[in-house]
Amino acid sequence: MTERTIAKSNTAILFRGMLWSIQFFLGATAGLMIADAAVTTHVTVLEEGSRVSRVRVEVRVWNIPIHEETGFVNTEDGIWELNKSRRVTVSDGQFLLVYGIIAGSALVGSAISLTVGILLRRSGGWHALRYSEGRAGSVGEAKLSGTFFAPERTQQSS
Repeated sequence: MTERTIAKSNTAILFRGMLWSIQFFLGATAGLMIADAAVTTHVTVLEEGSRVSRVRVEVRVWNIPIHEETGFVNTEDGIWELNKSRRVTVSDGQFLLVYGIIAGSALVGSAISLTVGILLRRSGGWHALRYSEGRAGSVGEAKLSGTFFAPERTQQSS
């Protein structure tokens, strides 16, 4: 007797890949949105010049100051333009700090999103959660088996 294997179609593989990609990007977007709301810079002008001004830039996360640096920035457009800007940095280190937090939050968000997807897949996903809502003795009752949901069908007496 020969064993038969059923090959998965290319569309199923493509669809699964698209779902994981969408989940990754949704997690990254959530991380970016949280970090964008959390990270700001506060600019204080120390010496105003015609082209270049000396400023103190304070990086804040959730309005808590975490880094402060003094340097020079281009103010040809005027000081008021500097204050309208959300993120001003005076050094490469400060730039990496501000945008590193934002990029790190995007990676953490996508990692959390993918971890949730993996855990749902291992547990049977929404299908198992749907069965767990059934009444005792009903056809779709789920029993907790170890750490995973294992849907069991119970026999109904006639």
